[in-house]
Amino acid sequence: MNRLLLAVSLVVAGCGDARPVVGNTGNSADTTTRVGPTGTKAADCAAAGLTGLTYSTFGQAFATAWCIRCHDASKSGADRQGAPPDHNFNTYLGIQQFKDEIDQVAAMNPTGSQRNNFMPINDPRPPDEERQKLACWIATGLTQ
Repeated sequence: MNRLLLAVSLVVAGCGDARPVVGNTGNSADTTTRVGPTGTKAADCAAAGLTGLTYSTFGQAFATAWCIRCHDASKSGADRQGAPPDHNFNTYLGIQQFKDEIDQVAAMNPTGSQRNNFMPINDPRPPDEERQKLACWIATGLTQ
């Protein structure tokens, strides 16, 4: 738990003027954040038709589109835009290592009742459907 709080604190401290706020207006462009785990279960994903997600069919493209502009091992200093140096998502193992933190700051459960949209801090941002897939990929074990 302390490690998670430290990780979230580092993200908040290093990410400009993003402000986590409890609540959500339901607008996919809304930048308010509900920080906390999505609580997504494999059954939720199956009910929503979000199954069979793997690193090769989903995770790698998600990280490339939304994460590695900051969370890339080849970036340093200001190019990381405040991303902690050990949070690198340009590999499967890098994502796997921080899956719980990723779920807490970037994923959305299939029902939409828990939407964590703190990351990425700048536009463009992933649509809710991509956040739901992220939560399901994490909940079903981050299959490679």
